[in-house]
Amino acid sequence: MWLLFIIFNKNDIIGTLPNDWKELTNLEGLGLYSNQLVGTIPNDFKELTNILGFFLNDNKLTGTLPNDFK
Repeated sequence: MWLLFIIFNKNDIIGTLPNDWKELTNLEGLGLYSNQLVGTIPNDFKELTNILGFFLNDNKLTGTLPNDFK
């Protein structure tokens, strides 16, 4: 069984994005908009090559997407 989507939009989640989510190589969708996430998007997220939707808006993230993120 694969985890294909993580969707926790508008849940007041506080903290940073876990770097170990890079292991979820089958992940196709990540929805975490309208939370209270801080920090940067981990550079290792570039390993999530199956991502079709990536929604992190309306958080307190800084920086840019990793250079190799496709």
